[in-house]
Amino acid sequence: MVCYSAFPHFPDQARAMAEMARVLSPGGRLVIGHAESREAINRFHRELGGVVADHLLPDHDTMRLLLGRSGLREIALSDGPAGYLLVAMRPYRAVRRRR
Repeated sequence: MVCYSAFPHFPDQARAMAEMARVLSPGGRLVIGHAESREAINRFHRELGGVVADHLLPDHDTMRLLLGRSGLREIALSDGPAGYLLVAMRPYRAVRRRR
């Protein structure tokens, strides 16, 4: 499943991540990508203002927390001038969710 240039715009990012995890088959992969860095995306949204001013891509720790709570396992997370890329996988076996 690919989520490209959209994640900051989900009003409930935890719920969106959980739903993406739910529909993945065991072994399925989730890719969240952007053509710019997290910092550039967030700066653009803040400067644009209006309804997208608070549409932000979470920091790495928050994204990892969302993955873990959704039962997904991080495969790769990169962020830099070439863009943002998060790749995660739904394990073949159920992963206990932390509370």
